[in-house]
Amino acid sequence: NISCGISGSATTAGVSCGVTHYSYATPPKPASCRHDYAAGWVSLNARGATRALCLGGPPFAPVSRTLPYGSRVQQGSIACRSESDYLACADLGTGHGFAVNRTTLRTY
Repeated sequence: NISCGISGSATTAGVSCGVTHYSYATPPKPASCRHDYAAGWVSLNARGATRALCLGGPPFAPVSRTLPYGSRVQQGSIACRSESDYLACADLGTGHGFAVNRTTLRTY
């Protein structure tokens, strides 16, 4: 239900995740978004977490592997962990992050 892509180097890492089926509230589409509006998406980089994305196309290549519950993956300062109740990602350098599941999207 959650697809993510982590990209970048140690200093420019970022992650974007899309939730296919969700019931949490999403921000309205901004007038400035002239492309596809991905309301259920969240992204994270060193500047912080952003709810919803204005996309000109897919933000990353198709998913190639599943992160099992209880596992963690890291690219640069971005670390994500998969639990049965949620997926959480954080920038270990800044402390910004998010936790998401089917009913809740929390950014910090």
